[in-house]
Amino acid sequence: MMSIANPKYVSELNELAQRSTDSAQAYQRALEEVDSGKLAAFCKRRVQEREKLAGQLRVRVEQLGEAPEEGGTLAGTAEKVLGKAKSIVMDDEQAILSELIRVEESLKDSFERYSQATTPELAQHEILGYYAEIAKTCSQLEELKADNAA
Repeated sequence: MMSIANPKYVSELNELAQRSTDSAQAYQRALEEVDSGKLAAFCKRRVQEREKLAGQLRVRVEQLGEAPEEGGTLAGTAEKVLGKAKSIVMDDEQAILSELIRVEESLKDSFERYSQATTPELAQHEILGYYAEIAKTCSQLEELKADNAA
């Protein structure tokens, strides 16, 4: 298949897809650790949303004539291993929420950087939509953490 896109643009889309996969994996790890029905339901929805987002970004890469990169980032893989070690220590929901906030803020920052890059107008519109969803999730996590602390 012949590529029709700027290689930097495709690379950035691939990175966003991989970071979205990292986020889904973080929610999945949290889901395995939490007892709370509310937090568990929240994490389950976010696993599905982030997997869907990663899939949509990979489809976009395919539409541009490139092969999408599968899986998460190398840093995400390392965090997955570290996350297993942390789970022994992080058995309270506040710590889990803090970790999810860190991961989601990182994802939001990636989408924000990408939205400011020179990209096709349609892609920029899509990225800003994804960014808004991720920013909303960050706020929801902060609210969950505040509620949990009370």
